[in-house]
Amino acid sequence: MGRSLGISFGFLIATALCSCAFAQPEKHQGNKRAWEWTREERIARRFDPSEARARKEDAVAQGHVARDSDFNVVLGDRDPELLMPWELMDRLVTAYTWRDDKVKERYRRQWFASEAARQFGEDFYSRLQEVLLPFLDATSEAERLQAGMNGAAGESDAGSRKQWQEANHAICPSRAKALSAAREIFGRAAFDRFLYEAVAPGAVVLTSTPSGTSSRAELEAWIEGGCR
Repeated sequence: MGRSLGISFGFLIATALCSCAFAQPEKHQGNKRAWEWTREERIARRFDPSEARARKEDAVAQGHVARDSDFNVVLGDRDPELLMPWELMDRLVTAYTWRDDKVKERYRRQWFASEAARQFGEDFYSRLQEVLLPFLDATSEAERLQAGMNGAAGESDAGSRKQWQEANHAICPSRAKALSAAREIFGRAAFDRFLYEAVAPGAVVLTSTPSGTSSRAELEAWIEGGCR
């Protein structure tokens, strides 16, 4: 699937979306917990116009976005079930790669001391780090090259941009492999519970207004498959 995916690091994640129709599931999906939702259920709720407006009003009131913003907003505190596992993986890496050690330590205490993490033992942070290592390396390299481009010019800038693009493209497959490996080692339901109960709260994820003709579900399947 020949697509390009733009990824920004940190708390705001913007992706190019597409327009499509989905059956509208009930708001609470019965007794399903956030980590048990299907991709299609997340997408249908996320892009329901009335619900999107309500989420935006909350985000504006909390100062996360401007009122004239056309982004679709999901707040992890309000609707964690609408986030995709790969988006939470992007947030998870901040506990390992954030430049400010105080921020990393805060996330480490907040996420890895949570109820959802306790079942994995006291060494969960280090064990997960081993699983995530290729993903962490790819993310750090892309960030390093992006920072370096600010001081480059002319031919050097073009070469740096090419390197950054190659490094950025490596993130998607490494993320997919890391998620698959973590689910295998720690258990899919248990690890996804950790993502949705511990990592999702506090997240602010922005996506562009749907446009185009491709299926969003197809795009999500492509991302989850490592952008291949």
